[in-house]
Amino acid sequence: MSNEFAEATLYKIATGNYTPEELAAFLKALEALDEAAYVQVYNRLYEIVAQQSPGPPDERFKAPVLPMRTGIRWTKWLAAAAVLLVAGSAVYWFTTRNTSIKPVPFVTIKTTPPIDAAPGGNHATLTLSNGSVILLDQAATGDLAHQGGSRIVKSNNGQLVYYPATTGTTAIEYNTISTPRAGQYHIVLPDGTHVWLNAASSLRFPTSFTGKTREVEVSGEGYFEVVKNKNMPFKVITPPLPGGPGGAVQVLGTHFNINAYEDEEVAKVTLLEGSVKVGRGQQAAGREGSVILKPNEQATVTQPSLTTQSIPVQTVDVQKAIAWKDGFFEFNNLPLPAIMRQISRWYDVDVGMEASYPDKRFGGRISRKLNLASIISMLETYGVHFKMENKKLIVI
Repeated sequence: MSNEFAEATLYKIATGNYTPEELAAFLKALEALDEAAYVQVYNRLYEIVAQQSPGPPDERFKAPVLPMRTGIRWTKWLAAAAVLLVAGSAVYWFTTRNTSIKPVPFVTIKTTPPIDAAPGGNHATLTLSNGSVILLDQAATGDLAHQGGSRIVKSNNGQLVYYPATTGTTAIEYNTISTPRAGQYHIVLPDGTHVWLNAASSLRFPTSFTGKTREVEVSGEGYFEVVKNKNMPFKVITPPLPGGPGGAVQVLGTHFNINAYEDEEVAKVTLLEGSVKVGRGQQAAGREGSVILKPNEQATVTQPSLTTQSIPVQTVDVQKAIAWKDGFFEFNNLPLPAIMRQISRWYDVDVGMEASYPDKRFGGRISRKLNLASIISMLETYGVHFKMENKKLIVI
């Protein structure tokens, strides 16, 4: 597919000004693309749609279904369709492993949906060592406080940055940044390490790093880009799984993601760059106390691996693990309850499960900029039904 053909056709599809012949030619060209090129076209389509200003509902066109293939090079759960939603100014694709591949019907979102909530954004609180709390999304840019030898600044782009003092010594103090449900935030620690926190997460850290290690505590999910310092290794302490001890990640390299929500049955550490050692909070006879990950590997810690089994390690697509940081949900063959936990965190709604749909598993990438109504509409396409009672979203 030539760049000129793709760009011109994408604009026609995004504005609804295409002919049946042009659509057929475009879909045929998609079939010849490899996975990387297909994703590139998908992302460009999203960008074009996001730039459009949708008109009144009765003037919005019904966009075509863009099928995704399930060839040998694609995993089984990839694919039934990519649906273009101009009414929501977004593109998403979604699949179900146990559904035969067939066209997905057009999705029309009502202008006044009965179930809706706004997506999350940059919301967090900073708790200082003296107990003072700063609402970061409401705080003005500039200096916020001085703590333990560091100057705390909210930058113009909304980051929280710790600048260590260049002279003098001060007793170490601990601060905690916490994101609520429907919140996320980006912080730069005193050593220059960058941390992105997902919704319903927290990070406890010293206001300056001294001694032999740099140690922080994380709960929830965080993506780390750690500044290298061989003389002072970086260590992340995670909360315990239900009924088990906490874990520890010692960083021998740089970029990694930790998913350690206390309401999840597993904790995952995914390495993008460098090397990390994933260990347990306790030892047991007949099993190793830690594993060392290489890039593109993921360690999954479950309750059995804390007691009787070794820590499993597998090669994964690391970009899927950090899709949340780039503004997407990435559902990788997930059961509905796991998806609903993510929805609960990002849209700040309680979730109830009157029905579980045990035979359904879903996979796909969806923009986190969509309102909840768009996600609900998409799931209902696959036979999942909901009702809203007060602020509780119930699967029925």
